[in-house]
Order: sequence, then C-alpha cells, then structure tokens
Amino acid sequence: MLAYRNASTLKTLEVRISVEEDWLDLIYGDANVLAVYADLVSLTLDISEEPYSALWTTFDNVEPFPALAKLDVHGGYPFDDDMLFRGNGNTLQSLRLPFGVVADNVLGRFDVLRRSGVTRMNSVRIGKIAEIDDVFVASNAGLPIEKQMHRILEVTSSLVLLNDTTDLHLYHSLLSAPNTAILQHLEFCNLVFNVTNIFQVVSALPSLSSFKCRINCHAPEIVLIPVSERPRTLYDKFHPLSHNLRALVALDNESDSAKGLAHVAMLLAVVCPSLRTVEVPPIARNEFSREIAWSMLNATYKPYADRLNGLIYWD
Repeated sequence: MLAYRNASTLKTLEVRISVEEDWLDLIYGDANVLAVYADLVSLTLDISEEPYSALWTTFDNVEPFPALAKLDVHGGYPFDDDMLFRGNGNTLQSLRLPFGVVADNVLGRFDVLRRSGVTRMNSVRIGKIAEIDDVFVASNAGLPIEKQMHRILEVTSSLVLLNDTTDLHLYHSLLSAPNTAILQHLEFCNLVFNVTNIFQVVSALPSLSSFKCRINCHAPEIVLIPVSERPRTLYDKFHPLSHNLRALVALDNESDSAKGLAHVAMLLAVVCPSLRTVEVPPIARNEFSREIAWSMLNATYKPYADRLNGLIYWD
C-alpha cells in the first residue's frame, strides 16, 4: 500500500508478492484507481511460486510501468499477458528471469517480448531456480525453446545464461538463430566448450565482441590435425572467423590445463584478427604466459607472432 501511495514519485521498487491481493494493492490500491508508476526505472518482483488457482487479474489499456529500464522477476509469473512490459518497449534495458515457468511464460507461452514491442535491451540474464531447472520447456500453446531464444537474440546485446540442464539446447538455438546482429556479449556459466564449439559460436554470431565460458581444451576434430599444421590449417579454413571478437574469458574448469588454454587462445587468435584480450583463471596465468611466449618462438606459430604478441592475457 505504501508503494501505491507513492507511485508517482518512486524511482526504484522491490516488493514481495505472495497472493493476488498483494498484486492488487500494488496496482489498484484501496481507492480503486489504477496506479501509474510514471518515474519508476527499476522494479524487482519476488512473486510466490505457489500454484495459482487462477491467473491473476490484469487490466487492459493500462501501462503501469512506462519508464521501466530494469525488470527482475523472481519466483512465478501468474499473468497471461504483457502487463509488466506495457509501454516500456523503448526504455527497458535489462531483463532478468529465472528458468522454469517464468521464462517459459514470458518468452514462450505468452510471447511477451513480441507482444509488448520491446525493441532493444542492453542485458538479458536468465538464471536458475534449483527446484525447477529442468522445467524450461515450451507449453503446447507456446513457442518451442529455439524460438524463445530467437526472440531474446532479436532484442538484446548482452546475454548471460546460468542454467546447468538446458544450456546445450540454448547453444544449438544460438547457432540456428536467424537474427543475431546486435548480440555483442555472451556468457555461458556452466556449459563447457571445446575449440570447435567456440569456432561455431563465433562464426554464428558475427557481432560478438566478448565470449565467456568454460573451456575443454580437447576437440576431436582438432586433435586429428598434426600439431605443426593446426594454425595454418585453421587459418586457411576459417580466417577471418570474426572481425569483432576482442575478448575471450575462460571460466574455472578443473579439467583445463594452462598449456591447453594457451593453445586454444592461440588458435583463436590465428583466425580472429581482432582478438586482443584472453582472461584465464589466476592459478593458470603464469604457465599460460610462458606457453604463449615460447610458442611465438616456435616455427608453428611464428608466422602469427604479431597477433600473439598483441594479446593481453588478462585484465
């Protein structure tokens, strides 16, 4: 009720909503007049995950959050329309959703991004809820998961994926997306990528400037190429893989060796002339640097020494 009374002046709001009456207090108040949070730029809703006997009341032709720039939705999404997104299609810059029913409803069942006219976001962060990690599947009435990802890629320049169980599906969705022209930053927090996977992602996302992931240094397709021939073979096949990729960040992965990471970085530098920064876990940095320095003197990588010498190994 306090939020409702100050709707015209609030800039930031975090609220827990347990039952539909809490939602009505926020949006309708005790005066039976719909609130407009005209200056609200940041909204965090922690909505109860309890099963709903019916979808909650929304109101047609109302834009309660027209200036919203940041929206975090946790728990549930008990609406059947784009109530939270109306009127802020041109202002919404950051969207955070958990996996499961919330993401499925927003992106799939109700196709909110398309319906509400969201045009461009700086950041989409899809997290995870331990209890429903594997529930991120489209309902019969909604979009399949690939289409849901394609909707995100149409409007966001930065995408962070935190889920364990569905990352592989999302990876394949990225590769098949028809429109990835504005995606610049991509982070997979749990899925492990080998060299071939990284090449595929960079090739499929031509605007990508930074990629953060866990790295497996072994790729069957690469292993079949003799070590001395790998740089030239990959250069001939892929160069230039990207003119935009500038940073690769390797997240902690116990199976990685600093030597292996160095060779992944060097192979990527060979085919991506724009690559300037490679960040590795602190424990691997000294050995990583030594391996890069040694390789620049080796005949295999010497032709590409200028690219390797220009790398910054971490920020």
